[in-house]
Amino acid sequence: MDYRKILSERYGFDDVLLKEYEKTKKFTASAKDKLIKKLIAIERPYGLSAALLLLYRQQVESGFVLADPADTASKEFYDIRDDKTGVTFHIQWNPDRELRKNHKLLVERGIIAPAPDTGNLINKDKQGKACYLCPENIRIQNPAEIIYPVRLSGEEFFLGANFAYLTNNHFTLFNKEHRPQLYRKEIIAFLLDFLDKTNGCFRGIFNGLAGASIEHHEHMQVTTEKFPVEDIIVSPEAVILNDDKIRISQPCYYTSLLLLESTLSDVIVKYANAFLTKWHELNPVHHTENLVAVKHHGYYRLFIFPRDKRKLAGVGKTGAMASFEASGDIVLSDIAVERTTFDNISLTSIQNMLAGIKPTGRIGKLFP
Repeated sequence: MDYRKILSERYGFDDVLLKEYEKTKKFTASAKDKLIKKLIAIERPYGLSAALLLLYRQQVESGFVLADPADTASKEFYDIRDDKTGVTFHIQWNPDRELRKNHKLLVERGIIAPAPDTGNLINKDKQGKACYLCPENIRIQNPAEIIYPVRLSGEEFFLGANFAYLTNNHFTLFNKEHRPQLYRKEIIAFLLDFLDKTNGCFRGIFNGLAGASIEHHEHMQVTTEKFPVEDIIVSPEAVILNDDKIRISQPCYYTSLLLLESTLSDVIVKYANAFLTKWHELNPVHHTENLVAVKHHGYYRLFIFPRDKRKLAGVGKTGAMASFEASGDIVLSDIAVERTTFDNISLTSIQNMLAGIKPTGRIGKLFP
């Protein structure tokens, strides 16, 4: 979708904002600080989502994002409707993601520095590789990346465009502090606070140790794109709890799923944390999760996908499946394996892919 259209639909053909869009998308990496100041000034009257939409477009125009998500010329798509669940699965062939393996291209684009001053890098692992998400390292290692500050539930975060995007307006949201990618109660509060600050324009996800590519630095991901699982059918028999504060259900799906819905964010946090605490206690070594949070007209929805680290890869998918795939948005790019998957995709193969990551046990029993 054209960004002018996105801005116009959300902000009512505001000429001032559209003019700022034309200006910001032309900024270069050498003017990072100036651009951030401009975006902060835009955020005050228009909100965080406006600033992020403009920032993302600048990162596309500057070449930091490997290709334009709005340009579908090199991509192929299938939408497969499943009447049983109500979900229309979205399958995308996106060869642009494979560009992330082209080191020469990454250097040319400024995605990575040709010879960073490694002496100033911090939080190195046992192999000597510095953390990719520490803000201090990003400034040294990723010259074209522009990170934007946001405060969530009392902690400091930054947002950076995901250069190997999965969807449009795809950002990584990472903690300013270097701490491990492990579930804690505050994660849910961070996600819901982010939904509040973007007025539901963005969705938020958290991959525990099921699909997270960087396990040593706490981070989430956000996007404006709707997840297929948002259309899932919740039948009366799927409801576990329904009162004046919250509805909790276990809808029919092909991997384990628990859905919490409420107008009260603190209630979502309370019940979700109670469930996830019990889930981890069942098997502290192997149990983890994918979380997807959305907000629409003041109504929060938290999709919890309980995961087992021993069952990360689905049939026909290279690497671990995470929140995007669990939510029905399946992006394929590996020519060696995933092209065959894409060419032969069917509802049955999607069901098998999701069933392949389904943990054992009945999650509904974890509620009183």
